Parts: sequence; structure tokens; C-alpha cells
Amino acid sequence: MIRITHNLKRKKNLENHVKTLSSQRDCTIGIITNDQVNN
Repeated sequence: MIRITHNLKRKKNLENHVKTLSSQRDCTIGIITNDQVNN
């Protein structure tokens, strides 16, 4: 039972990590497009 909760917790952490990564990627893309527009 404890193990199941632990796995669920890990899964949630992974999902949060992926969300953070994808939002960082979006930010980078936004910065790049801004640079291109400015040049």
C-alpha cells in the first residue's frame, strides 16, 4: 500500500517536471522569436 502511494507521488513529480520543462521550452521559443522580430 505504501509502495503504491510512493509510485503515485513519483508519477506526479515526473508530470510536474515535464510541465516545468515544457514551459521553459516555450519561454525559450518566445525569446528566440522576439530576437528574430527585433532583428
